Amino acid sequence: MGGCKVIVVGGMQAGVGKSTVTVGLMAALRQRGLRVQGFKVGPDLLDPLLHEAATGKPSYNLDGWMLTKEHNLSVARSLAGDADVAVVEGGDGLYDGTFGDEDGSTGQLAKWLGAPVVLVLDCDGLPARSAAALLKGHLAFDEELPIAGVILNKTKDAAHEKHIRDSIEGAGIGAPIFGALRRDDSGLGDRNKFPVIPESPKRATSGSHAGSPLRANTPKKEHSFGRNLVGGVVARLGRGVGTGASHLIPRPLFSNTVRVGIARDAAFCHYYRENLALLRECGADLVPFSPVAGDSLPQGCRGILFGGGYPELYAQELTGNRSLRMAITAFAAGGGVIYGECGGLMFLSQALIPEGGAQPRPMCGLAPFSTRVAAAPASSYAEVTIRPGCPLFPAGCRARGRVHRNSEIGPSANHWEAVGRVEGYAWRNVLMSYARLHWGGTPEMARHFVDVCKGVP
Repeated sequence: MGGCKVIVVGGMQAGVGKSTVTVGLMAALRQRGLRVQGFKVGPDLLDPLLHEAATGKPSYNLDGWMLTKEHNLSVARSLAGDADVAVVEGGDGLYDGTFGDEDGSTGQLAKWLGAPVVLVLDCDGLPARSAAALLKGHLAFDEELPIAGVILNKTKDAAHEKHIRDSIEGAGIGAPIFGALRRDDSGLGDRNKFPVIPESPKRATSGSHAGSPLRANTPKKEHSFGRNLVGGVVARLGRGVGTGASHLIPRPLFSNTVRVGIARDAAFCHYYRENLALLRECGADLVPFSPVAGDSLPQGCRGILFGGGYPELYAQELTGNRSLRMAITAFAAGGGVIYGECGGLMFLSQALIPEGGAQPRPMCGLAPFSTRVAAAPASSYAEVTIRPGCPLFPAGCRARGRVHRNSEIGPSANHWEAVGRVEGYAWRNVLMSYARLHWGGTPEMARHFVDVCKGVP
């Protein structure tokens, strides 16, 4: 990226500790006075929040299925001018694409960026020679992909680490080992056990889930691998991919702007940062507010965004903000624009039914159904075609994204399982859906949304 160098953190599969290594590396680089830009391969929106806490900068998604190669490179280049180094966290397996081939894989993105990979090797319960065999196979699988070095994660103790190092050296594997982490040395813990990261710019959230687990666990000093890892990475940073102009670079807002409220707190924290940048470019003045903290609707708004997140963990606080729920209902009845994705759909429904069938929590009541917390979340990629009559987006437009459900609608979820199903619910200028769309490849969706907001009296 010109003066901005790039490194990719990859793993053999999900759960090996990529997030721990990525966030630790980001924090260590930042502590050395470097400006760090984070990226996440794939549609996940939790890891970018972890990146932002470590770097102090918004983190963007790169995705070989949702976005073209040219668009991914444009995003990377557009953010290069304000960073010294970019750290890209991979998704799932290094070589595994969206549908069983290379397309959409971390390895493919690394090759597009011309970036070396730091491979995280999960050593938990792994014998030394097996560790060497796995590593050797990964290094040989794609000779076009440069693997700069290895991090040994979840080693049992010093003896276990030494045995693995000796086996790797004995096998003639040339990739350097930057360092090792013990099983209990992870700074982040289970990323899915404590997923909530309050983002309200006004105040901290309250309640039993208040506070940010990330803040408590983000490394305040370099991990035991910090010095070796950072030194090794700096020596092997990939070449830059140049810089370029883009909607991601702040520009003066349109003289004809429109205020759009955006729920930003622990219950509603999942937004593609590129979508927000596109909205601003199209003339949206995004005004954050926190439903969990008891905020009212921002004054003068013509539209409201409710992103995904964890409303099920904050159902009591959301139900308790009755004045906001009533204001949202009145806003919608008066023709105001409301767009809710995933968790936003749950909040806009009649009620949220906790897992196990506990007493339903009243929500906004804009949809003729309630949602029930699912025992196991489900997610998948999706391509959505906008149908005629959609109030917020142009008919015929196709957008890619991710369908993610922490809940289900109605007494049975079977009607959501058909391929090619109709997705979403619309009423007046309200649209809610389980589909979390990335507008990078279809910027006309942002323009149309803002135009609809501008048309509200």
